[in-house]
Amino acid sequence: MESGLEGESGKRTVRGMRSVERLLGSAKHFPVEITLSSGDRHVIKHPDHATVHPKTKDLIIFPDDREEFSLAINPAHIVQIRPLRRRGEAA
Repeated sequence: MESGLEGESGKRTVRGMRSVERLLGSAKHFPVEITLSSGDRHVIKHPDHATVHPKTKDLIIFPDDREEFSLAINPAHIVQIRPLRRRGEAA
C-alpha cells in the first residue's frame, strides 16, 4: 500500500494526507513503515501511535519505549507508506 505522496504538488500532498488520516483510523494495515525523502524509515506499530496535526497536517509519531520524543514529519517528505508483515503471517 503506497500513500501516493511521491509528488511535489500541493494537491497530491493534501490527498496523500487524507489517505494517511484514513489509514490511522483503522488498525487493519498495521504495523506500517514510513519512508522519508531523506531515506529515513520509521515504524508505526499501531494507529494509536500517530496522528495528523489538525493545523499543520504534519504526521506526528509518538515515542515508544525506546525513544523519548515525538517526531513531526512534514507530509511533503513522505515518499512511501507500506504495511509490514505481522508475526506469523505468510509471505
